[in-house]
Amino acid sequence: MTAVRLHINTATKHTKLTSDIMESRNKAEFEGFLKILPPVEFACLYGSSLLPTNKDKSTMTDYILGVADPQQWHSETLKVNKNHYASWIAHLVHIVVDNLDIENINSVNLRSALSVALLLLPLEFTEEDLYAKVCSLSYVCDLRMLFAQDKNKVKKIVRGQFDLFHTMYKPFLEEYEAMKLLRFSQAANHQIQVFQD
Repeated sequence: MTAVRLHINTATKHTKLTSDIMESRNKAEFEGFLKILPPVEFACLYGSSLLPTNKDKSTMTDYILGVADPQQWHSETLKVNKNHYASWIAHLVHIVVDNLDIENINSVNLRSALSVALLLLPLEFTEEDLYAKVCSLSYVCDLRMLFAQDKNKVKKIVRGQFDLFHTMYKPFLEEYEAMKLLRFSQAANHQIQVFQD
């Protein structure tokens, strides 16, 4: 299977992002886009356009598609959708089609991103620092961050979606706490302090 990355201009606006947000109208809207494409084995949406805090009000929706035969798939797609072509999943994603159990693989990806972030952080930090480090991993090799992107993009994403990050990473943090690798305490400013042991 090969991943195909498409950037599609849509007029979709989202008000929240949870595991069930796309189960209604939005899911049908996103799956509708897939009807104009050859069949895919996997599809997910990702990027800041999914976030309710998308201050830019971007209408660009990013898709990652998994296909069995990329040459055949691109050949078929180019015949009818030439305008769709433009040019890591630590981003926030919403899986639309999953015939390959990618959701479980994404769980491994989340755990790996958390582990790398912990290795890069000092022995004491805040929960927000942790999520900012996880989020920043997506931009480590992105040259646009040097000159074209908002320097505060990562902080804005984390602050706007703190509860979502907490929900996504809570099971892994609890596991690390049970293994006595991490300790947590509430600071006076209501932030959670994290200590690596």
